[in-house]
This record gives sequence, structure tokens and C-alpha cells, in this order.
Amino acid sequence: MYMFTIQSLNGISAVSQSEPASVRLNVTTSRDVPPPVSGVRRAAASETSLSLEWTVPLLQNQYQILDYELRYSQRAAEEAGQWQYVASRSSSVVLSGLQRATPYQVQVRARSQVGYGPFSSTRTFSTLPDGMSPSQLAVTSILVSMVILLLVAAAIVGVICYRRRRRRRGVTDRTGHYQMGQTMKVYIDPFTYEDPNEAVRE
Repeated sequence: MYMFTIQSLNGISAVSQSEPASVRLNVTTSRDVPPPVSGVRRAAASETSLSLEWTVPLLQNQYQILDYELRYSQRAAEEAGQWQYVASRSSSVVLSGLQRATPYQVQVRARSQVGYGPFSSTRTFSTLPDGMSPSQLAVTSILVSMVILLLVAAAIVGVICYRRRRRRRGVTDRTGHYQMGQTMKVYIDPFTYEDPNEAVRE
């Protein structure tokens, strides 16, 4: 139960000898209001928007959750009490028109037939800096990886083809030697033959 005192003041109340007129009100909060919302998390983000979602609170009575109220602000604005409010009928919301690379404080509360529950604990989420979104970065990284794999595969195929060509044919050097395998070389002197054409055939 809370007790409130309401006073009536005017321009001469400060110098008046009598107490200002007042009335007291007693207000009792309901125990059936929804419990605090939990699990507030960021589902997606861009340079100017945040997509948030949270866990639906479990009610211990016959009432149902009607909607949610989310309030958010920048850190400096939160200290000054400059909250902005957004209503949602589902357990998610998209905040748009935000500033780039800026952290935002977020709180959520649920409302049932008996009123609003307390706000959740404060969570901080940041928009992305200038540049590409996470999906674009993922696509770019995949393309770069594919190009690298293709280059590596082409290099491997080139090395294999080069080695096969070297095995299929001998390499002739400038002195008339013929390479037979990797270690043995045979020299044919055409002057040892009566017919030089026979040396060429051998």
C-alpha cells in the first residue's frame, strides 16, 4: 500500500501562516500484475535499427498478457529521463530511426487486465557502425573463401600436370645429352659410327 499527499498551492502559499490545503490517498497495488519480463535480447541489428525480442512471462493467475511496453534511450538521455516508448502486441519489436554505432538502454514490461507489471532490468544494445550489415559481411566472406579455394585448386592441378609432362618425356640439354630417368645420362658420340645417321637413330 502507498500513501500519497496532494497539496493545493498558489502564489502566496510560501508566505502564508497556515498549512496549505491537502488530501491523502491510499493506493494498494495488485498482486496479479504480470511479473517482470526476462530474456530481452537482440535478434538483429543494422546501422539505424535494432530488432529485439524477449521471453513471454508466465502468469500465475487467470489473466492474460494484453501487450508490452518497451522504453529505450541513449545512455546520456537515460540519465536525463528522456525515454521513448513503443507498444507491441507480440514479444518482439523493431526500433528504427536510431543513430549509427550508438548504445541504447532498453527496458520492457507486460500489461494484463489488471495493469502493467514492473519494467525488466536494463539491457544495452548497440547499432552497427557504418559499413555492411552482418548478412552482407557473411556473403562477402563466403565469396572470398570460394575464390581462395579455386586459386589453390588451380595451383594444385597445374603442379600435377607439370609433373606428369616431365615424366612422359625426357629433357634434352644443349650438349646433346638425353636424360633417362632422374640419375642416369647417356652420351652418344656420332663420330664413333661410320654412318652418322645411325647414331641419330640410336
